[in-house]
Amino acid sequence: KINRPHPEITFSRLVTGLKLFRKEYQGKLWIEVMLVKDMNDGERELLELADLLAAIHPDEIHILQPTRPPVEPWVQPADKEGLLLAQKILGSSARVIAPVTGTFDLGIHENITDAIVDIITRHPMKEIELIETLQHYPQVDVKETLRLLTESGKAQVVERYGEKYWSALSGYYPENS
Repeated sequence: KINRPHPEITFSRLVTGLKLFRKEYQGKLWIEVMLVKDMNDGERELLELADLLAAIHPDEIHILQPTRPPVEPWVQPADKEGLLLAQKILGSSARVIAPVTGTFDLGIHENITDAIVDIITRHPMKEIELIETLQHYPQVDVKETLRLLTESGKAQVVERYGEKYWSALSGYYPENS
């Protein structure tokens, strides 16, 4: 086995890589920007970001907010003022992408709890979304399914933004440990 050093992943290297990629790639390039309240939604941070993005020349800039439960409980989505400021500073190619809501397709599983764990392993769900999803399956007792999910040892409930989220037990949330 050959031991090769791995290049250090830094923000600077990622930006350089995007610039080089853009020089070669002639298709549509969209960049997503996740705005976190009091972290990168202020005027100074957004002006710095605008300079970086101008050097990359994306066709569109999608402004997003954290919607899944973050590991750190202090992480909050940018407020309306921060979103409007970002749109103004990042320019006409920037647009706010609203969080997706609704129900999920549980697919084909023999066991409903396995179907839920399969989804929440990739995409933690708000409890209200999970309940709404389960209500689309008339043969399913929602309360019993949530109880079985809890007892399965494969899921956990995490509270963020004043809401309960269901996540796979493998998800790491320090205050839940």
